[in-house]
Amino acid sequence: MSDIEELRRKLEKISKELEEIKRKIDQRRVNIGAISSLDEITETLATTIDDKEEGGVFMHAGVIKKKGKIIDYWSHTFTDEDVYSIDPKSIVELIAPLTSEQRINILRTLLKHRQTNMTQISKETGLEGGELYHHLKELLRRGFIKTIRRGVYTITMKGEISLIIVSGLASWLEPQYSEEL
Repeated sequence: MSDIEELRRKLEKISKELEEIKRKIDQRRVNIGAISSLDEITETLATTIDDKEEGGVFMHAGVIKKKGKIIDYWSHTFTDEDVYSIDPKSIVELIAPLTSEQRINILRTLLKHRQTNMTQISKETGLEGGELYHHLKELLRRGFIKTIRRGVYTITMKGEISLIIVSGLASWLEPQYSEEL
């Protein structure tokens, strides 16, 4: 194979990878301007499920703006089939770090400040020493946060979305269904 053919093959491979990355980005994009009401979201989801006899279509999405600039956004649509097909162990592994008030407070601190050192995390959460290190280590291990440099942490997209979605569920479901308890 000539050098030119090899370069063309590599360029074609890179081009396909770029198209895949673009496709994934487009799947995450939320066109907020096109949605003028929650009814439109519901109608769109209902249209998506029209071809089924029964089942469900669900969505979660979010946009975070800081200092006038959108810094994160996501959207995800899934069906009841996805709910039934995911391994329960995966669900438990995802939510396990979120069952600790201390870890929730660490994630909130990192969501608020984006990049924060251990001193600031300690000040805002009241956690110190080994206890703080234990919770940071668990959040790191589960991919909810990452280290920027020694002693400085940031929340990952996984941590951000998980915290926001679970907080949203708690703010909506807890007051609404507490009577049933």
